[in-house]
Amino acid sequence: MATYLEPYLDCLGRPLEDEKEGYGLKLITFREIVHTKSRTMVDYWLHGLMQENFFMVHPQDALNLGLKDGDTVKVVSASNPEGIWPIAEGVKKPIVGKVKITEMIRPGTVTFSLGFGHWAYGASDIVVDGKVIKGDLRRARGVHANAAMRVDPVLKNMCFDRFPRRQCRILRHPGQAGESVRDVVSVVKGGQQLRQMQPSPGRKKTCDGCIGWKLKTPL
Repeated sequence: MATYLEPYLDCLGRPLEDEKEGYGLKLITFREIVHTKSRTMVDYWLHGLMQENFFMVHPQDALNLGLKDGDTVKVVSASNPEGIWPIAEGVKKPIVGKVKITEMIRPGTVTFSLGFGHWAYGASDIVVDGKVIKGDLRRARGVHANAAMRVDPVLKNMCFDRFPRRQCRILRHPGQAGESVRDVVSVVKGGQQLRQMQPSPGRKKTCDGCIGWKLKTPL
């Protein structure tokens, strides 16, 4: 017999109410046909086709959030309110990227292509036997926002495969591209929340492969 299951449940079956905290967008991922996961960022011939990825936002969401093409934004979520990658002790990489406005994504959903935003794989300087091997910043272009995906508050791990919706927020960001989040959206400018966008009444809330996140727009 078919049974209805509430979305956004933790491993104990308790509902997660991230939307009440301002995370009202859906965050999903995809892959560009010209790149293969993370490996092809070292193929500089392909950079002629695509050098970096973007946070793809629907025009209506961009209008509501006051965004335009090329704006730098930060994505945050209920389980990653800082919108950072904790790479190593004392080392953090913000989930910040550029906006691309397109009708190829449905309203209320934000997506980014995988395989960009490296901090290793030759993108950063490393020291081998006391010698500094310089990194190639071309490999660091773009953003990788998986760290913004919703984490189960009990297990402290991802466990929302049956309910792959990620709630996030988009915030304006003054720095360079490189940060992320999930489902309900709030706009923050100068440290002050300007507005919060909730899903339209009756709008179908479906999203393959995402959990709650926020998108922070540049200041």
